[in-house]
Amino acid sequence: MKRIFKLQMPVFFNGGDVLGYNESREFQGLFPVTREMQKLFGRKAKIYVYGNVDEKGLLHIAGIAPDQDW
Repeated sequence: MKRIFKLQMPVFFNGGDVLGYNESREFQGLFPVTREMQKLFGRKAKIYVYGNVDEKGLLHIAGIAPDQDW
């Protein structure tokens, strides 16, 4: 089931992980930054994406979601 996730880059990004969570915080964690994810962020510090977390805890992004107010 696809959910909306908020992804946030750390203040000083050095190639590490991004913080990601859904509104209810049912799913939250640190996710490795892929090249595709870097393209989605562009120059933004946070983005909202449609995606799901698999049984291994990996986030699979299905696309950009509209900005949210949470």
